[in-house]
Amino acid sequence: MIDFGLISYLMVHLYNSETEFQVIRLISHLDSKFHPQMIEQGMIQRLIQLVTVKNVKVFLLVIQRFEGYQQEIMKEASLLPLIKLRDADISVQSRISDFILGFDKKHWRAIRNQLKLIVNPNSNGVCPACEGISGHLTHCQVSKMKLSTKKIFSANSSNAPQYSLQQQAKKLLFQLENHGLGLLKYKLIFGDGGETGKKHRAKNILQPDFSVYSSEKESLINLSLEYVGRGDPLLTHIVVKVPSLKYESPLRTAVFFTSKKPIDVKLTSKYDHFNESQWKELVKKNADDQGLEGGDEFRAIAYVDMSESESDLSRLLTTRSYKEIPLENSMIAPYILVKLLTATKKNYEVEFLGFIGTSFNASEGEKPPSITPKHISEPGNNLGVKKRVKKFEYVSDFDKNGLLFWIGTSEGEKLYTNPLVAGQVRVTTSHNMYSTDMRVEEIIGRSRGSSCYWGGSSPQWFILDLKHRRLRCNGFTLRHGYQASNSFIQDWEFSASNDGVHWTVLFKCPHPPFRRPFDTKSWPILDGQEYFRYFKITQRGNYSMGIGTTGGGSAFLCIAGFELYGDLLMD
Repeated sequence: MIDFGLISYLMVHLYNSETEFQVIRLISHLDSKFHPQMIEQGMIQRLIQLVTVKNVKVFLLVIQRFEGYQQEIMKEASLLPLIKLRDADISVQSRISDFILGFDKKHWRAIRNQLKLIVNPNSNGVCPACEGISGHLTHCQVSKMKLSTKKIFSANSSNAPQYSLQQQAKKLLFQLENHGLGLLKYKLIFGDGGETGKKHRAKNILQPDFSVYSSEKESLINLSLEYVGRGDPLLTHIVVKVPSLKYESPLRTAVFFTSKKPIDVKLTSKYDHFNESQWKELVKKNADDQGLEGGDEFRAIAYVDMSESESDLSRLLTTRSYKEIPLENSMIAPYILVKLLTATKKNYEVEFLGFIGTSFNASEGEKPPSITPKHISEPGNNLGVKKRVKKFEYVSDFDKNGLLFWIGTSEGEKLYTNPLVAGQVRVTTSHNMYSTDMRVEEIIGRSRGSSCYWGGSSPQWFILDLKHRRLRCNGFTLRHGYQASNSFIQDWEFSASNDGVHWTVLFKCPHPPFRRPFDTKSWPILDGQEYFRYFKITQRGNYSMGIGTTGGGSAFLCIAGFELYGDLLMD
């Protein structure tokens, strides 16, 4: 019998495709009669302890070779390490989701109970929504999960890991409560719109990231898609995202067709002259088989107009470039044809086309689940595809992970330029700079050694305007703006706003934080929940003359560096 040591060595030290072959070959050659003994020896639990982002794909292949692996995992409440890894890249998330959703449906209720402990834990570790339900986790299992969760959260001083883990659990919980809904996987098999360059490829429309498709063609475009996921796809919702404000010609209208066979674009050209009312009428007629025209094997399932958006600012931040369309009826959709009809100006710019649904195995006699799409509220939002959020995580003072550095590099594409000089942000101050050789841009600069201060009366402040961007701040960094060990900021606060008039205080500090010339310091924002456009540093009175002193200073604010961290809402 092959012992655990060899398998675990391959899992921990080797991560390439050859490893997967070796491990699977080892497991597949084991007689199934050994499986109960291996499970009894704790093989599955020991493998779970070895799971990392690098070897999780190998683990998922290995673990499914054990007979009774689902029962063993459920018995030990061992899903937490896998859920934690769903915060990794998209391919890992997809594999883990497929693995968990592939559990026999008799386990789904127990899985939901485990997830609810993560999403809504209370003081005694029992989920209020599931308390008293037969088959719920034992007190021992609850304690194990709480301990594991505590270790994960305490591994990082910030509260971001906890937020991330809960969000991942919430997404999976939504899927288990809604027929396993998720993003269906399609590939582009044909497109006639051309591309403006390598950065703006047509395939970008199927990537749930920040990439954008920009067409070369300025008239109607056809895009043919083929399902490449597991089983047979049952489509329930369509998601459309158009890019942020720096793009000039985002998609305005589009129509979607589906079929069980590849769709011949030429056969759909008879509809290309349709206007908006005609498209809507065709979609309405095609809602059932009787509405198909002239023997068509394809049907129009959705017409989308991205210009129909809310005007209120708070809604505008999340809806102006995003639409989620529930189908009238769920559709078996192995093939999809998208017609991009009109754009804001000339060519077409699209960030993402997403297709939400579930899968079933018709070949095994499984029937598609009965789903009414309109009865499922905001699946795109629950699955995490609604908001375009980019994370900026602090590592060290004035590292290259901050928002202002990213803006200064044109979102990572060019060498750094001060974002104020580049016109990407605005900075205003309470007073003019102390001397003409001091520049306002140094307030948010990165270079050390240039004095930068202003004032003459109280209070003194500066305001950073992110313009079209919104940040949920979880940390910030300041640099002292004077060449001596004095003139330190004191009795100050950090605040934020969305209109530049009404301010929310995020952080207060009565004492001087600096000790040396051009010293730096960073602070976490532990309860930041809202997205803001403006950020402000205010000193109420005079600066400090040195460590341990509060009096004797003048009414000047000395700052020569500023950086922000958190979650950026890109829309």
